Amino acid sequence: ARVGLAVRREDSPGCYDRFRNRLMFPISDSAGRVIGFGARTLSDEDQPKYLNSPQTPLFSKGRCFFGLAQARATIRTRGTAVLLEGYTDVIMAHQEGAEETLAVLGTALTQEHARVLSRLCERVVLIFDADEAGLTSTLRSIEVLPNGNLAVPVATPPARQDPGGCTVASHGAACR
Repeated sequence: ARVGLAVRREDSPGCYDRFRNRLMFPISDSAGRVIGFGARTLSDEDQPKYLNSPQTPLFSKGRCFFGLAQARATIRTRGTAVLLEGYTDVIMAHQEGAEETLAVLGTALTQEHARVLSRLCERVVLIFDADEAGLTSTLRSIEVLPNGNLAVPVATPPARQDPGGCTVASHGAACR
């Protein structure tokens, strides 16, 4: 219960699984050690749609990225990070060879995120969903990232298309 995998019942003794009926994604620190979990509901009835581990001394949504351990070396080599919106977007991008991709954890990009990225690269390409939430995230991220002295190009996938269909080259990003 202390790390948030189980939650104590309020109305009866015992605990229940915080991530029941969800697809779980391990969230690692930059060295690849699992420090928390993210999960997506498998049913439209279950809310919220996405759920993360609770805040702990090791895990903070405002400091952590999904995919950083896997992307860090490529980000440093290429000088570019590609920020996507969700876990599956990052997984799909890595499967297609875009190893510089990572995602924030269901929260707005923070100054701490920008600080981490500015230590790794000079450019952060934003590719968020083409819906209202994605546009809002893009605008907020643009406000935060220049404070880290980073170039911030934006690629927007066509309506109803997942960012997993986007590619990034040295000259910019394109969505198919």
